[in-house]
Amino acid sequence: MSTVTLNELRNIVRETLKEYKDTTKNININLTGETGKKQYEILQFEQELAKDVFRGSINEQTSLIVQMIENDEWEKPQNAKSFMTSLYSSKRKQFLSPYSESEFNSMKLFKLKNYSIGYAIKSDGDIIAVHNNESFGGLGPSMMKSAIRNGGTKLDHFDGFLTGLYSKNGFPNVKSIDLWNSEYAPDGWNYEKVNIFDAKTSAYANKEEIKKLASNPEEMKNIAKNYNITRDLLDAIRNYETGRPSIVYRVR
Repeated sequence: MSTVTLNELRNIVRETLKEYKDTTKNININLTGETGKKQYEILQFEQELAKDVFRGSINEQTSLIVQMIENDEWEKPQNAKSFMTSLYSSKRKQFLSPYSESEFNSMKLFKLKNYSIGYAIKSDGDIIAVHNNESFGGLGPSMMKSAIRNGGTKLDHFDGFLTGLYSKNGFPNVKSIDLWNSEYAPDGWNYEKVNIFDAKTSAYANKEEIKKLASNPEEMKNIAKNYNITRDLLDAIRNYETGRPSIVYRVR
């Protein structure tokens, strides 16, 4: 029987760990129940919807809509077809939600009476399909408060402009983060750089390693040799430079 030296054993272990890391670094831990390409398409759709939910500010006309939301003046009984008509009246029709009518039937649906405004909540408390397809602005905060009041306990999104908005509108807690996986990149994705050092656009911004890099940009030049930075964080920094943000899972 051949013997293995201590150094040879160390090399075997090192190579085994390297192979394991290479095969697992892009695995997405998925808390939404969706997988792969479909998950990315859903998140892209949700992100486009959010641009209209959080745009603008409240005015006299909008305040009436906010009052309706606060008073829970939703369409009853809930109707999946009516909800989908409301959802798909968006000017962003090129981003179609992969959700089917049967899937919506299993959720709690909230469509404002006579308006294409609403959201849905899954049985596990996941808030989805938050939309404002009317001309009213400034509805984001009241929509999020309503969703929480009606049972919403979590949501997920691509890191970016939604990070700051969700953080200050009821979801400051990050449960987990998944690195971008290019295999699932949605069609038409805009590879726009995301600032990983800004808390308004990045869930990583409050990490001590990121704070140190932000305060000392010179360290970025030798970031690959910085052993205080994990491989995942290093990958995230590189991904954000090329418009490939991570997926953020938030809870109450």
